[in-house]
Amino acid sequence: MEQVEGAAAKKEGPEGPWLEGAVMTKERRVERMLNFLVKTDSIWDRKKMMLTGRSVFLAVTGAWEAGDPRAVPAADLFPELARDLHDAIRKNRDKGISLEFRNLAVRKVELVLVRNFADNTVPMPRRS
Repeated sequence: MEQVEGAAAKKEGPEGPWLEGAVMTKERRVERMLNFLVKTDSIWDRKKMMLTGRSVFLAVTGAWEAGDPRAVPAADLFPELARDLHDAIRKNRDKGISLEFRNLAVRKVELVLVRNFADNTVPMPRRS
């Protein structure tokens, strides 16, 4: 982690004044972490993650709009989420509810660092 968050890590360029300091710091930390992790495993490729997120979002939205539970990209989702989406779309269809998303466009995709532990009793490490 020292290579990612430590003194060796450098700021790469100026940010605009429109971002809050804490947001800029966290975003830089995520970028440094991803740059380090992608060297060990290609699953951490930032561009690929963003493209996947965009395409899955559009596919899920398209499934909602089509009212077709089979159109949900289940292979790209957690099983529970895919099952819940199937059920919700089926319920909408049974009730005669249809959705329409006009002028749908994904203009921005962001990666957010989330610490997700299955066991909430395990303390998270703190870094200062």
